[in-house]
Order: sequence, then C-alpha cells, then structure tokens
Amino acid sequence: MYKVGVFLLLLLYGVLQAQIPAYSLNYNKSANPYEDLEKALKQAKKEHKKVLLIVGGDWCKWCGQLENFLDDHQNVKDELYKHFEVVKVYYAKDMNKEAKSLLSQFPKVEETPFFYVLNDKAKLLNVAKSSSFERGFSYNTKKFLNFIKNNSGEKDEK
Repeated sequence: MYKVGVFLLLLLYGVLQAQIPAYSLNYNKSANPYEDLEKALKQAKKEHKKVLLIVGGDWCKWCGQLENFLDDHQNVKDELYKHFEVVKVYYAKDMNKEAKSLLSQFPKVEETPFFYVLNDKAKLLNVAKSSSFERGFSYNTKKFLNFIKNNSGEKDEK
C-alpha cells in the first residue's frame, strides 16, 4: 500500500510539473525572452495574474538555492504559481541580444536572482533583490510569502 501511495504522489508531482511552462522551469541561454514574456502575458491576462521575471542563470548558486527552496516548500511554490506567471531570463556576460534588449528596459539587475514584477500589460510594478528574502544559505518562508502577497494584489493578513 505504501508503494502505491508513493507512486501516486510521484505521478501527481509529474503532472503538476508538466503544467508549468518551459519558460518557468529553467534559465535558457538561447531562449528569446520577448517570446516567453508574450506567452506569459497572455496567460497572465487569461488567469488574472501578474508576471514575475526572475533574472539569473544556472551558474548562479542563489538561483539554485531558490529552486531548492521552492521544491522544499511546496506551499510557497504553490502560492507563487497561483499569483504569477513566472518567466526565467538568462543573465550573464554571454546572454543573447534579446535578453540584453529586454533587460535594458528595466532598472539595472543588481544581483541574481533578481525579480521584476509586471502587470499583464508588461508595466513594471516592482523590483526585488533576492537577498531581501535570504536566511542563511536559503530563503525565509515568511518573507517570501509576504513578497508574493504584497506583489500579487493581496494584502498581508498579519
């Protein structure tokens, strides 16, 4: 019985992962972030969400820590994807011209990961440094949830 339960949980996890678009899953060096953003904006409008651009790369240890944190804190990940269409934008010296062009329209990336909150019309609403959520070599659950609430249109109830 235990094996069946574990199998069902893994199957459900796989289904949920499949529902997250490719532009949300990794920092793709060759992706066109304009195309990804366009898809995300359409989905955000349809689902009454905002868009969260997360700028970073697979080379970035804090970007990896963010992924680990979200994997370990499913409640935070669920809230993030409930309120935002997440688009990961590759950032490095060797980023493509589309990424350079897109990011040049926003305030300077100060660290990675770096967050840009947009409405469903691509208007910049807020920026955030990942260091504002850090705790040790991970992230602070309460601070991250407050960021989500404060930038999704919901008020912090506490």
